[in-house]
Amino acid sequence: MTYVKNIRFPSGGMLAARRGFCGGLLAGAVLCLARASSAAETKSFTIAIKGGKVDRRQRTIRVRKGDDVRLTVTSDKSAELHLHGYDRRLNVTPGAAATLSIAADLVGRFPVTRHGKGKGHGHHRTLFYIEVHPD
Repeated sequence: MTYVKNIRFPSGGMLAARRGFCGGLLAGAVLCLARASSAAETKSFTIAIKGGKVDRRQRTIRVRKGDDVRLTVTSDKSAELHLHGYDRRLNVTPGAAATLSIAADLVGRFPVTRHGKGKGHGHHRTLFYIEVHPD
């Protein structure tokens, strides 16, 4: 046995005790990192705007708080899209896919609207919604 300031260490002495302590710290850190990396899941969605509308099956996108969300949008007309709540904008042009990525850190139902000239509620037209659900 080895004694250090009234602390008794089993056979192997203080070095073995340090190894055990450091091994425990390392295991805890690995577990913590594994949990953090699995918490944020990337959710990818492809949205097609045709004739100023989105297919009814794409009108509500559901994700969980903490997810990374990637929207790939195509449109048959040029438009500026606005994700309310997150205050993010995306310009789409015909023939090209545009991508918007967000970290879903706000819980709620957020409209994605098309901004521009024309008829409608303040020149905004809701195309689809992103619903962010709690963990």
